[in-house]
Amino acid sequence: KWLVQAKPGDELEELPGTTSQAAMLFADASGFTALTERLALKPDGAELMCQIMNRFFRAVIAIVTRYRGDVLKFAGDSVFCAFEVGQSSG
Repeated sequence: KWLVQAKPGDELEELPGTTSQAAMLFADASGFTALTERLALKPDGAELMCQIMNRFFRAVIAIVTRYRGDVLKFAGDSVFCAFEVGQSSG
């Protein structure tokens, strides 16, 4: 939403936002590559992998939201989450 283009020496306005302390979680599906290679040999391997990863991500999302965390990003077989532990400035 915010794009700032600046040259060296330019003074920048402070952008809106807040600073918070947070615990970060990076969760990765263990054995993903090996499982993908095995499933690639099956005619319905892609569909099976999709079902497995959907179950994995649903479980991670349920745990993260149960503890009031936020899912920030999915990337391949991993998910990046944040749990705010305190707001330090606004």
